[in-house]
Amino acid sequence: MFTGCLDENTIGCPDDMRLVFYLSDIYEPSANYDSKVGNDITLYIFKDKRLTYKNVIPYSEIEGGKEYVIRKTPDISGNLELIAWAVPKPRLVSGIPDYQIGYLFDDQLISYIATRAETHFVPLEYDIHLGSASAVEPIDAATTHSINMLYAPCRVEVRIRDIDDILEASTSGNDMHVLTQGVMSQMNLRKQGVGSTAIVNAPLSCPSGDGENYTTGRFGVLPSAAGQTVSVKVMSNDKEVVTLTVPQGTLPKGAESGDLLIFEYTLGDPFFVITIADYTVKIEIVEGM
Repeated sequence: MFTGCLDENTIGCPDDMRLVFYLSDIYEPSANYDSKVGNDITLYIFKDKRLTYKNVIPYSEIEGGKEYVIRKTPDISGNLELIAWAVPKPRLVSGIPDYQIGYLFDDQLISYIATRAETHFVPLEYDIHLGSASAVEPIDAATTHSINMLYAPCRVEVRIRDIDDILEASTSGNDMHVLTQGVMSQMNLRKQGVGSTAIVNAPLSCPSGDGENYTTGRFGVLPSAAGQTVSVKVMSNDKEVVTLTVPQGTLPKGAESGDLLIFEYTLGDPFFVITIADYTVKIEIVEGM
């Protein structure tokens, strides 16, 4: 096939695959790849569901939306899955999954780390970015793929206002936390929640020191499975203070990779507020939910 392929664009000869990496996030519309990540990309290419190519692409070669060019080969043509990982500077690629040539696409899963109690999971670092594309790639035609490097986990943030010092009065040792339920323990490279049901344990603190405004900050959870209902349970030591449940129909698909869910609640109120994308929903707290 390669006979006579010394000249560019000869019929039947390998051509170029051009890749453009960008970040377009409806939850952070002013962000782009340069401002939010600004770091190298680790690229994996699976052919027929088996890893045939891996490379770290220097940020200098993609900065400002520059195209990254790969000359196709028999291993970089046909039925392909492109998987790209990145983390913001100054973090290193050591936080990115390390796949080896020959690995199967369907075997690669992202998982939580269990706490010491092994009953709850540690939240994910929310700012690891994952981009993907699928293609039937002709070896002898130039192609271009634009890959959106969105957040891999679903981002969650819980904000609790405690005017009457309910949290402070019911805790010792400042052990306040939030349990997120309705998500799964693993995510595959199709960004689907798989594995078993998970409980994600995130600490609750009061950065302002005013004793009123508590927050988990932003943390990552893996996607829900079909039909799951997302909820957060506010805990003071082992005592449940309140559970905030998102009814089905508000989040018809549960938590999804790349989403951002912000829960806000003033202790004692009969409702809480959840912000999803550019809209806010007020949800009544129902006994037992």
